[in-house]
Amino acid sequence: MTKHPIWEEHTMDIDREDRIRIRAHEIWEREGKPFGREEEHWERAGREVEAGQNSLQAGSGSATTLQGEKRNQRTAR
Repeated sequence: MTKHPIWEEHTMDIDREDRIRIRAHEIWEREGKPFGREEEHWERAGREVEAGQNSLQAGSGSATTLQGEKRNQRTAR
């Protein structure tokens, strides 16, 4: 069964939003959980996620390598 193109686009948007949400939370924690800077963190996370997507599409693979390194660190503990 093939997915409808609109469904695939919607799924990609949800995945992107999840990545932004996770990254914004990481930024918030790293900065000491400041109050009232949600929008700034969300925008910065969006730019970082977008930059990561662009580098993957260009074939750099750096984000994939970083994810693999993090996974290896977790399993080594």
